[in-house]
Amino acid sequence: MAKHILRELLESDIPAVAELERLCNPMPWNAIDLTRFASHSGDSHDSGSQPVGRVAVLADTHEVIGYVCANLVGSEAEILVLGVAPEHRRQGVGESLLIDLRTVLEPLGCYVLFLEVRESNTPAIALYSNVGFEEIGLRKGYYADTGEGAKMMKWNG
Repeated sequence: MAKHILRELLESDIPAVAELERLCNPMPWNAIDLTRFASHSGDSHDSGSQPVGRVAVLADTHEVIGYVCANLVGSEAEILVLGVAPEHRRQGVGESLLIDLRTVLEPLGCYVLFLEVRESNTPAIALYSNVGFEEIGLRKGYYADTGEGAKMMKWNG
């Protein structure tokens, strides 16, 4: 098994992450979206009125196999996108990304994470539940492409 390296997004990762995003999400971010978001990744965190982007990438020695993007605002963060290469699913990659994200955010005073997930995405819901997220509500008709609802989930540190 290849060694996994969890790190911040590099500019050279953007094409691979954009391709994974296309494979993982029905309404994917493109390379321009990822570049814009990543440009906020290293910003310092202050008292919190402006979002601070955080991007983590999990790579093996040869390729990017997963990613997570979250916005940090004050003491809370929202996971915007998370994806794992199909051939690496159910191997702990998503869990590693979520645990690392929490580890990075906690020293910044962030102990609450939110996310929305398609009601039909039972593997993702199971992943989030397994790492401590709880369902807190439903947003009916949230996804513009299908009109499907989104389960709202929250993790408290």
